[in-house]
Amino acid sequence: MQSQEADGLATVAAIEQTLVEAISRAEQSVVSIARIKRLAPHVGFEARVLRGLGRSELDLDDPSNPDFIPTDFGSGVVIAVDPPASNQHRAFILTNYHVVKGGTRTVPDENRPDEYQIWVRGSNRRGAPASIYAADPRSDLAVIIVSDSELKPIKLGGGTKLKKGQLVIALGNPYAAARDGSVSASWGMISNLQRRPAFPRDRQDQEKRKRETLHDLGDLIQVDTRLNLGTSGGALINFKGELIGLTTSLAALAGFEKSSGFAIPLDTTTLRVIQTLKEGKEVEYGFLGVSFPNPAALNSSRAEFPQPNAPEGALVVGLVAGGPAERAGLLSGDVITNVNGERIYTSDDLTREINKVGPEVKARVTVWRHSNAGGGGTTALEVVLAKWGAFDEDAIVVSHYRYPPWRGLVIDYSTARDKHNGEFKPFPRGVLVLKLLPPLDTAQTDLVEGNRIHKVNQRVIATPQDFIEAVKDLRGDVTLELDNGKKVTLHE
Repeated sequence: MQSQEADGLATVAAIEQTLVEAISRAEQSVVSIARIKRLAPHVGFEARVLRGLGRSELDLDDPSNPDFIPTDFGSGVVIAVDPPASNQHRAFILTNYHVVKGGTRTVPDENRPDEYQIWVRGSNRRGAPASIYAADPRSDLAVIIVSDSELKPIKLGGGTKLKKGQLVIALGNPYAAARDGSVSASWGMISNLQRRPAFPRDRQDQEKRKRETLHDLGDLIQVDTRLNLGTSGGALINFKGELIGLTTSLAALAGFEKSSGFAIPLDTTTLRVIQTLKEGKEVEYGFLGVSFPNPAALNSSRAEFPQPNAPEGALVVGLVAGGPAERAGLLSGDVITNVNGERIYTSDDLTREINKVGPEVKARVTVWRHSNAGGGGTTALEVVLAKWGAFDEDAIVVSHYRYPPWRGLVIDYSTARDKHNGEFKPFPRGVLVLKLLPPLDTAQTDLVEGNRIHKVNQRVIATPQDFIEAVKDLRGDVTLELDNGKKVTLHE
């Protein structure tokens, strides 16, 4: 009996030691984040008093004060620092975009003034202002930078081979407790995978569609660790102290004693997003070009496409004329059952898997197709994807354009912005004029944002890469033909 008790105590002690060591390895890489509302500038006597006290005219709150308690707060994870030989001393911190939304941008945008100051405090107890280097509303991820090269990057683990029941540790800033930079820990297990938060969704509501993220389509890790207010953007680690996820939203459901916690898995999609944000660029997502029945019309849609033996999948009821799906041979009435090896059960599954890869990528799509002779069979197709059109353009933050400006023109894929896409009738040709910058004289050109360039000096253009290749050696006047046939000449 005593031997069994000794063995049990030894097992508990071993688990305890594993927890302690894992937390010790990772906690130095987790920071607390405060978002502080910028107030209107003060004038007159009030401004002179503030300056006399050494206070900012814009920010009455002083985040450097140890007693300062922010009203908006969250967590972040250091993922990289500049090398010692660099003349810069930046730390790159991954967090949820909603934690820092509206904060100071690394590259200011005169059309979108900063609403908040972002303040970061690390485990070294030092606090410093931070700025948003790049942000992606679709993944609800952002990378912010702070001048502190002494912060320690976390070691990345695999987020693709997670299992229910796996023990995990969450590190974060609950209730703004980490004012000294020392984050709090909790532990538990993975309850489920490919979950979605329990929020009402309305595909017809454009404002709600702007706020929809990739995670609303079902890719989150559900955990039973305690994730209180302020742990969004924190680290979910394994027992090796490796980052396997980023803690995020709470599923607050009426009648439940405790909300379910969620984390964004550190899978191949998230790693692709993180790498793009570290480069300060916009994240791109794939677009297939199909439409689905809405739930209210599902029965009538199935009546229109009689498929008594169809397997569960995403039913296609429409195709964008000239779009990727139609070009690859998909038909109305097809049921998509698999994308890149992932089983598809619903239209959300399909959208999620297509979004996981970017434009110009080949997606392997399996469809079940009804046969007029009765029954049906499966067909495998390869689809070269287009770019998903961003709904919430104002929320995208970049420090570098993905496609370098040419003569003041910033271009992108033809479908890059939903506001310019209409109903895709037909699929738009060429490249989209995303922005007009100096030295381009907007008063001397007929080009406007939203135009699509179809030809450069009679050379047909289909992608940004085509455009870059076409203009790289051009000198003097260049004639651009728009997709509506109009011609515009740009002078050097």
